[in-house]
Amino acid sequence: LEKKADYSDFDKALEEAEKYSNTDNKYTNSSWNDLEDALKEAEQLNKDMASTTENQSKIDEITEDIYSAITNLKEKADYSLLNEEILKAEAILADVSVVYTDSSKNALKESLDIAKALDEDLSVDNQVMINNVLSELVAAREGMKVKADYSALDEAIEKAKEALNRTDIKYTANTEQILRDALTGAENVTRDLSTDDEHIINDAIVSLENATINLIEAADTTAYE
Repeated sequence: LEKKADYSDFDKALEEAEKYSNTDNKYTNSSWNDLEDALKEAEQLNKDMASTTENQSKIDEITEDIYSAITNLKEKADYSLLNEEILKAEAILADVSVVYTDSSKNALKESLDIAKALDEDLSVDNQVMINNVLSELVAAREGMKVKADYSALDEAIEKAKEALNRTDIKYTANTEQILRDALTGAENVTRDLSTDDEHIINDAIVSLENATINLIEAADTTAYE
């Protein structure tokens, strides 16, 4: 009778593999797939091969693949906090009832894009990377700034322009220049200020209003001509 190949280590490897399960998504997909591939190869192996060098090498190779896959199983990193933060960020960006500064909104979008582009199959070895991305996203969300109200400034600018564009009144050069300077300053106020910086807008409004109020009509010299 032909001697049967030695399957003892192979059988032990299968018994060891049965101790592992990924129903709770404990392991990374890539490392778990490697084990499943090794087990599929084992299932296709003829369990009654003769003891030849070639056959035994095949059995030993598959046995080694199973043990290697088990050894290289990687526990999946924890994405729970990151996923929660992603939902918070998306909710903020979707809320049209609040107007945020472009700079803070863009910072949140950028952090959110980085978070959503992160590999979803990282192992615990990369938990620090995930935590860093999480920290950046939290910082961006907490750094969101409500945009300041520019309506009063726009109104003051329009009034100043109307005063300067009047053809029925001529102002003294000095007071007109003061208004023009105030108007230039008002128009140069950055349009992405937050409510924290509304004093800048208010200062520009006060300068415009004071310059407009303090316009002095130039003396009419036509009577002396």
